[in-house]
Amino acid sequence: MWFASTSNRCRRGRLRQCIIQYIRERYQVLVGNQTAEEIKMAIGCVNPRPEALVMTVKGRNLSTGLPQEVDVTSVDVMHALTTPCRDILYAVRTILEKTDPELVADISRSGITLTGGGSLLYGFDQLIYRSTGIACHVADDAILCVALGCGKSMNGSMRCRSTVNYARQKLMQE
Repeated sequence: MWFASTSNRCRRGRLRQCIIQYIRERYQVLVGNQTAEEIKMAIGCVNPRPEALVMTVKGRNLSTGLPQEVDVTSVDVMHALTTPCRDILYAVRTILEKTDPELVADISRSGITLTGGGSLLYGFDQLIYRSTGIACHVADDAILCVALGCGKSMNGSMRCRSTVNYARQKLMQE
């Protein structure tokens, strides 16, 4: 069995922070984490959409300190997420380069399965495909599948542990 892994510091909070920073720089308006998350979920994308989406958001004008509404587009979000997406693509390419050839051949045949909330961003699968040439698809129930898999793994390891403990107890009795 072959394994390949890497760690990427791009997490959900970083995507939100990039959106907050972009809106701050472009519109001179400060929005909070919750608003940034709503923007990401509603109009977030990493590839151009066939038709740009617009979302009106409220924040605080950095000059006046007063509330202000701005229209944020899906293109804005795409630009905001450029750096974290580049980091993710670098991590994917790096891990593929470090992976055993047999496993890479299997991955190229079966494709890459994307999990987690970030995989639901519009065009994320296409972005990885364009970078690697390997087909990608989003897992069913992408948000929960990692937690469910961890739960199954823990359940299996607990069964192994109880079997090992039982065998150890038998040996000690003899």
